Amino acid sequence: MLSISPFNKSFDRKSFTCGEPLLDAYIRSQVSQDLRNKVASCFILHEQEQSQILGYYTLSTLSIELEAIPEDFKKKLPRYPQVPMILLGRLAVSQAYKGNGFGELLLISACHKSLQITDSIGAWAVAVDPLHDQARAFYSKYGFIEFHEGQMFLTIKDIQKNLI
Repeated sequence: MLSISPFNKSFDRKSFTCGEPLLDAYIRSQVSQDLRNKVASCFILHEQEQSQILGYYTLSTLSIELEAIPEDFKKKLPRYPQVPMILLGRLAVSQAYKGNGFGELLLISACHKSLQITDSIGAWAVAVDPLHDQARAFYSKYGFIEFHEGQMFLTIKDIQKNLI
């Protein structure tokens, strides 16, 4: 049985490898510091009662200049200088488990969690900053739209419409 849980030090992060050095290094050496400093939250995909990390994602906040938003979306927003978003900063699946739909499972979890967060704080969209074209294609498949400097977004309204 699979679970997605907040990161804690009982998870075996030393053996995690997804094939992306930046994402491997993050879970091995940076995640605890980010959690301690409250700059990101990290959620781990694992089998219940197991410490092996099958995948993970991080969430934090982000503000984007209104001018960076595509015109079709911008005209529906208030004219504040910044637009609040939730940043899905990292999403990684262990190489041993790629091809099992775990990336989609993690993305849906991140979007669901983002939707829950917007009950407490304002956020217009979930943003991602894909590392490469393969990641960009993955997010595009789920409706993310490219905008500012290679970043992509999916509005909370679209998440709500498609998740509920």
